[in-house]
Amino acid sequence: MARYREVIEEPEFRRAIEEIAKRYPRADEVVAALSWSLARSPEQHFHIPGTPHSLIKSLAFAGVPEVPPLRVLFRFDAERVVLMRVMLASETFGREP
Repeated sequence: MARYREVIEEPEFRRAIEEIAKRYPRADEVVAALSWSLARSPEQHFHIPGTPHSLIKSLAFAGVPEVPPLRVLFRFDAERVVLMRVMLASETFGREP
């Protein structure tokens, strides 16, 4: 039987998804799909060189405007994946002050 990592949402991540969901009511469905992939193989996604962080992106779906294209910043180890930050794919992650 396959073993999957636990997926944990940081509070900042959850707050951001709740804001995004005001405009895109199916945002949690996108997060569930990304979480499914990350629980199984987080190493398959883009690793940001020089950091412990990685990035996963979802795509926009033509004709389904309530599904947002997201970018999720995460880190992982052998036991868990931590979803740290999320934003619409059209936005840019900035450095913390």
